[in-house]
Amino acid sequence: MKKVNLTDEQKAIWKEWAVRLRSGQYRQGRGRLQTLDETETSYCCLGVLCDIYADPKLLPTGMEAAWEVYLTGVGRFKVREVDTDDWSWQTGSLPFPVREWSGADDAAAEYFASANDYWRLSFDQIADLIAHAVDKGELPTRGSEAESILGDR
Repeated sequence: MKKVNLTDEQKAIWKEWAVRLRSGQYRQGRGRLQTLDETETSYCCLGVLCDIYADPKLLPTGMEAAWEVYLTGVGRFKVREVDTDDWSWQTGSLPFPVREWSGADDAAAEYFASANDYWRLSFDQIADLIAHAVDKGELPTRGSEAESILGDR
């Protein structure tokens, strides 16, 4: 198991992340933070975390964030400090400011990207793993540890 050290504020962010994954508000996609097709937008679980970051009620002071269409069908998430021209943007991985704000370090971001893209877990299952991480302070390894948390889901 990998330890997860979150502040109380970051725990609240992860709880909101789990709530949004379960909400049905987001269509699940794979391989990109956000994918747009002719009728719908889909998100990787990390894209949902970016969407939370961009929420005006939660966006850190002095920061600006936005989604934009980068290539046909690919959304990119842009982050910058207000009053600068230096946008940091990503299409497939979690931007550093979002990692820092949420407490999702490189290992956690890779873990959840794998859960979404390679293990092909549903958003509900990923939300269960997030809730476990918040409650227990650890990410289960793939296999029996994760299966014991996910049960028959």
